[in-house]
This record gives sequence, C-alpha cells and structure tokens, in this order.
Amino acid sequence: MNNPSNAFEFIRLYPNLASDPLTGRVGEMYYNTTTNTIRICTSTAPTWGGLTGGANNALSNLTSPTAVNVNLLPGTGGLALGTTSFPWGDLQVSTASFQGGVIYIDSTNGGTVWTPNINIPQPIAYGTNYIGFTVPSMLAATTIYTLPPDGSSGQVLSTNGAGVLSWTSGSGGSPGGPTNSIQYNASGTLGGNSNFLIDTTDGLINLAGLALFILKGPITLADNQSTATTAFLYPGLTYPFAFIDYSIVRDGYYRCGTLKIANNGTTATSTDDFTETNVTGIVLTTIVDGSNNVNVQYTSTSTGFTGTMMYAMRAW
Repeated sequence: MNNPSNAFEFIRLYPNLASDPLTGRVGEMYYNTTTNTIRICTSTAPTWGGLTGGANNALSNLTSPTAVNVNLLPGTGGLALGTTSFPWGDLQVSTASFQGGVIYIDSTNGGTVWTPNINIPQPIAYGTNYIGFTVPSMLAATTIYTLPPDGSSGQVLSTNGAGVLSWTSGSGGSPGGPTNSIQYNASGTLGGNSNFLIDTTDGLINLAGLALFILKGPITLADNQSTATTAFLYPGLTYPFAFIDYSIVRDGYYRCGTLKIANNGTTATSTDDFTETNVTGIVLTTIVDGSNNVNVQYTSTSTGFTGTMMYAMRAW
C-alpha cells in the first residue's frame, strides 16, 4: 500500500514468525509466536520493536487512570502506587469498575500461609513504627463491620452482635451508697451501703460500725527487747474498743491470743488472753500516744531469735 502523505511508505504484514526477520522495511509488522507480541519494524537496519499482544502489566505505562483493572496488577510482589494520579499513594476502589468496592487481602502465596495485615506507618520523619490490624487465624464465620460516624468524648465502641458498631457511654456506672462505700454487685449495677464502709485514713473496713483489719503482718518482733517497742498503731479516738486476734511464732515456739483493748483517748487498758507452746518470751502492752493513737507495744526476752506476728483487728 503506497501512501506518500503518511509517515510509512507502505505497510506489509508478515505471517506468524518465531523470531525477528533479518530484513524489513519501516512499518512492516508480524506476529511473534514465541513472545506472543506484534512486532513492528522501526528502521531499515532493520530494528524491530514490540507491541504487547495483551494487557500491559506495567502500571507506569498508564496515564492518569481513573480505574485500574485487576489484570494489570502484578501476580507476585508488592504494589506501590505512584503520586501522580493518586497523590500520596492513595488507593481508590470505584464501585463502578469493581462491583461492591471490595478490597481483599489474600494470605496464601505459593502454599505458604501468611498473616494478613493492614499497616499504617507513622510519618517517616518521626520513625518507622506503625499501627496494624489483622485477624485471628481461625474464624467461625465471616464478619463485616459497619462503622458509625464519630461519637462524643469518652464514649466507647459497642457492637450489636451482628457487626453493626455504634458509640455508647461506658457501662461502669456511678458508685452506689455514700462516700467511702465498699462497692458490690447490686443486680448488675454498683451498690453501696452506709453500714459497709472503708476508712481511707487507716485502711480499716467498717461493717455496721465494726471496723475490721482483715489481716495484717507479718510484723518482726526483735530479740532481747527490754524496752516496750511499737508493734503497730490504730486511731484510738475513732475506735475506743478493740479486739486483736494474733499469732506469734518465735524459734519454733507458738503463741495465739486475743488482746482486748479499751481506751478513752488518754489512756488504754488491755488484757491478753493467750495460749502458747513452750515460752515465746513476748509480752504485749498498750498505751495512748500524743497523737491519740493506741500504740500496741511488745517486749521480748533474750533467746537469740526474732519473732513474727500476724493479727486481725475488730474495733468499734
């Protein structure tokens, strides 16, 4: 075909060949059965160039695409989106081109199972850490979450059990009862009672006016302590009466007793009812100190061994 006004003098089609011909003229073409491409002669050398017979797999050859067909994506390796058509590497899934607008992450490659992640890195100027999302290895069923618009400050994300998420206020609830009430489950809500309190000053539990130390100790009792030494204190003005159940262990000797205390804020009297295996050599006494605390003291005889004391306190 002669066409002097065209850039090519003529166009001639060769039959299917397995390799480039040794001769050719500009504009001549043939189909290469080895590379599955259409080849065109571009110079009289001759020089043959290829035209892809199917979709071009190089995304860089696309100019300002409005959508990218899945066949254009590489079958292996990663996909880096440029900053020309979609600034800053944005990925746009159009429901017009891809029905449903679904992004699917396959976790199997060549028989190897990978953990699928969606990772959002921090700006590179501040480091290489990222926040990631993944799924459990085993799922009983497919779950699709429907996200809500933003909620109010302090709200938490809740689900209806069918994948629909919404913002709701925390379910912790307000405390029940008066100040210092110990909280308990009152039919699914927090409950409190004026007869069940905690003394925040000394840690005593007050049950209907009866203050309790559930358990205290162990307290180390020094050896050969001839001068009365403090074992522990409690607020005397708050609790004028007290029963202190205690146990003492010293070099394999044991002593259990109850120290009964009464005080008027100035002086404290006590009696000690106890039994012991052998003789521990410990004597307990009480005084009221200058801060109106009842001071439980002890003395010990010389045996070459220290002792330990545990106690529970009932006071009112």
